[in-house]
Amino acid sequence: MVPTVNYINEMINNDQSLLQETPQQILERACYELPNIDGAFLFDPEGSTVACAGNEATSEASIQALINGLIQLSDRATGDLGRGALNHITIQGQLGFIVAMILDSGYTLVLLGSSEARLGLLLHDAEWIGCKISPLLI
Repeated sequence: MVPTVNYINEMINNDQSLLQETPQQILERACYELPNIDGAFLFDPEGSTVACAGNEATSEASIQALINGLIQLSDRATGDLGRGALNHITIQGQLGFIVAMILDSGYTLVLLGSSEARLGLLLHDAEWIGCKISPLLI
């Protein structure tokens, strides 16, 4: 069963306990409670791993290196093509999605989504996680 946007919004609005959680706890909770997410990573602006959760958490160093390269290339492309600042990168493979989002603080949030995930819900989840984590990174 794929949750509706209304269900996710209701869950967010009713859950005030997330304000007390660490970035690690927020990522773990997202992987556990949101069916679209298989793995989640948070990297600082220097490229170090701040937090990771999910089944894919063991290969965080290689994921960080790949995402940094993609962000640099995508940032250059958006600038050269007159599309403004880079907000996020979305990649779809045969086995699922990768969403990398650059937060206002310069941190990078990466979500791995299943092949059954709906891209719109995955982007919504990324925005939600980013909103919950951003105040903790300042």
